Amino acid sequence: GRLRADLYVYDVDPARSKTIRDLSHPLSSNYEDRVTAVCAEGSVLVFYQTWDGDKGKFRSDTFSEKRYRFEYPEFKSPLNPELGDQEFFLFQDSLLIFSSDRIGGFGGKDLYLSILRHGQWTDPVNLGTPVNSSFDETDPWLARDRRTLYFTSNRPGSLGGYDVFKTSFGAEQKA
Repeated sequence: GRLRADLYVYDVDPARSKTIRDLSHPLSSNYEDRVTAVCAEGSVLVFYQTWDGDKGKFRSDTFSEKRYRFEYPEFKSPLNPELGDQEFFLFQDSLLIFSSDRIGGFGGKDLYLSILRHGQWTDPVNLGTPVNSSFDETDPWLARDRRTLYFTSNRPGSLGGYDVFKTSFGAEQKA
């Protein structure tokens, strides 16, 4: 009796009719499927499969033509939904910033950073203050300059609810 989220695609090719269609039957599963990132210059889709929102796995797909594929490889990263890892931003396939309410944070959801070095992700590092507060920081997005970080927070001093904040930082100094 519960509705689940499925994945859809919108074709923007002018030669084709502009329609929304199911991405692929096997990819849209009985789980709740949510797109989280597109990486490797658009050739890999990362999505989250869950039954209840908290326990699930980040999976990846390379848009292969296998129509009857039901198991998708896990997205190899330090992300662990059972620790509270959620919204993330993947920059140039090698810098991962994510929101989590892991134990040991500043309270609420904090932003963490991990860098891919020599094929291995570094242990996640809390971005600390002034980025994180005792409230929730979520939805990270890093600008192309690799120094300007946008995120949302419900901290005091905002207009109410979640608002967008901006800060500058050096990723190399953190990890």
